[in-house]
Amino acid sequence: MLSQTWPTSNQKRDATREALETAIEANFFTAFQTVEVNFAEERKKIAHLIGTRGYAYTYCITRVLNGNHLNLSDLHDSNRIRSYQKAIHCLNDAREAGADSLSLISGPSPENNESRGDALKLLVDSLSHIAVAANKEPRIRLVIEPLDVHSHKKMTLGYAAEALKICEELSSNDLPVSLCLDTAHLFLNGEDPVYALQQAKNYTTEFHYCNCVVEPSHPLYGDRHIRFGQPGVLDIQGIGRIMKKQVEMRFLNNEDRPIIMCEVLKTDNDQSKELMEYSIGVLTESWELAQVTIEKD
Repeated sequence: MLSQTWPTSNQKRDATREALETAIEANFFTAFQTVEVNFAEERKKIAHLIGTRGYAYTYCITRVLNGNHLNLSDLHDSNRIRSYQKAIHCLNDAREAGADSLSLISGPSPENNESRGDALKLLVDSLSHIAVAANKEPRIRLVIEPLDVHSHKKMTLGYAAEALKICEELSSNDLPVSLCLDTAHLFLNGEDPVYALQQAKNYTTEFHYCNCVVEPSHPLYGDRHIRFGQPGVLDIQGIGRIMKKQVEMRFLNNEDRPIIMCEVLKTDNDQSKELMEYSIGVLTESWELAQVTIEKD
C-alpha cells in the first residue's frame, strides 16, 4: 500500500509515480493502492506504468473526504450531496490514473447513535449516485471500506453484516459495490476477521492485514497502522492462521485473485523502501506458515 508506505507522496509532483516505480522494481506485487494524485500529468504517467504491466490499481479517496469534512452518510443533505458529488468527480481522476477501483469510506457516524440507522440509509443513497457514475465507460469498481464504529475512527459503516446488506441492496438495483475488509477495524468492532469474511465473501474484493491495539487505556489504542506483533493483536502467526482459513473458504485460490494488502504506516523513523521490504517479509512468512499448516492438516 503506497498510501501507507509513502504517505505524503500526494504532496509533491511525481512522488507517487516514483514510489510506484520503486514498488514495481521489487517484483513482488500485482496490485497497488495510492491516495489521490493531484497532478494530471502524473496521473497520465501512472496510467502508462499500470497499463503496460496489467497491475490492479486502487485509487483511495479517504483523505479527500476526510480532509474536506465530507460525509457520504451525513444527516444534512447539503454536505452529503456535496460529498457524493466530490466522489463522482474523483472517479475522473482515478480513470485518468489508470485505476480499476475507487476506494472510499462512509463518513463519520452521527453523535447520537440512535440516528446511525438513518445515516446508513442515506449512505446507500449516496453510494447509488456514485455507482451510477462508476458504471459509465470506462467502468471502475466502487469499493467501500467499513471502519470502526465506536472506538477510534467512529464511522457510520463498520460492521460486516451491515456492509453486506448495503452491497446486496445496491446489487439488486444493478449498482455493484464491493467491500474492502480490514482486520484492524474488524478487531476494534469486536468482530472476528474470518467470520466477517465468511459473511461478506461474495462482495469482498480487497482484504487488508492491519494490526491494532484494542486496549482503550494504551497510548496506541485504535487504528494506527502499527507494525505487526505486540502491543497489537495481530502478528505473523495470526496472519498465517487467517490466510489458512481464507484458502479453506476459497477466498484465496488460483482462479479468483482478490487484492491482498499489508497496511503499515511509515513513521518518522522509517524509510519507505525498508518499510515496503518489511511488508513483503510479513506477507511471505505468513503465507509460508499458512501453507505448512495446510500440509499438516
